[in-house]
Amino acid sequence: MDKITAYVPNLSHREDRRKSIRHQFFDKPEFELNLFTAITHENGAVGQWQSFIKTVEKEHLKKSDYFLFCEDDHVFTTAYSKSFLWTCIAETINLDGDILLGGVSWMEDPILCRPDLFWINRFNGLQFSVVFNKFYEKILNSNGIGYVTDIYLSELSDKIFVIYPFISKQREFGYSDITEQNNQKCYVRNCFKNTEEKFRIINKVNNFYGEAFRNIR
Repeated sequence: MDKITAYVPNLSHREDRRKSIRHQFFDKPEFELNLFTAITHENGAVGQWQSFIKTVEKEHLKKSDYFLFCEDDHVFTTAYSKSFLWTCIAETINLDGDILLGGVSWMEDPILCRPDLFWINRFNGLQFSVVFNKFYEKILNSNGIGYVTDIYLSELSDKIFVIYPFISKQREFGYSDITEQNNQKCYVRNCFKNTEEKFRIINKVNNFYGEAFRNIR
């Protein structure tokens, strides 16, 4: 596969986040990092949506197969590898997916589709999101201004998947430009920990009954 274009909006005064995200990608040549100045708005969620739309418009014009949208608090986990990501992208394409997420802080109704892939209904956590071209026009034709981007995308699509184990989580900087609740100490970390634990339990149960079924046969 070719390089994945990774778009990362960053507010000009958030130098700490800029340094952090550059560090995350500096040794990963499989990505073409595109760090750009985020669109500002008195409502941070609106600015995020407008920044997201800006990237979709660019990729739609390019007629790309997919692109990566990252937030500047994204960090790779030890589960990440280039081959693992490629595999999950290929699986998502085969499942006719719209979005592939590297990890989420919250979700609803997870269903295990592959050993390394869950379908989910709604989610929080846009920090590592592969968006596929079949979804571009639907996004561009929608009116998401005023909505939180990840929740709104959940409403637009019923074909959202997340990688397991997570390859991406959010770094806590002690403040959030989007969600005030995320300013609580360890709040984001615990959200990711609790959500991934739910996936682990589902995966464990699936493996147990899968093994039991094979033994019966």
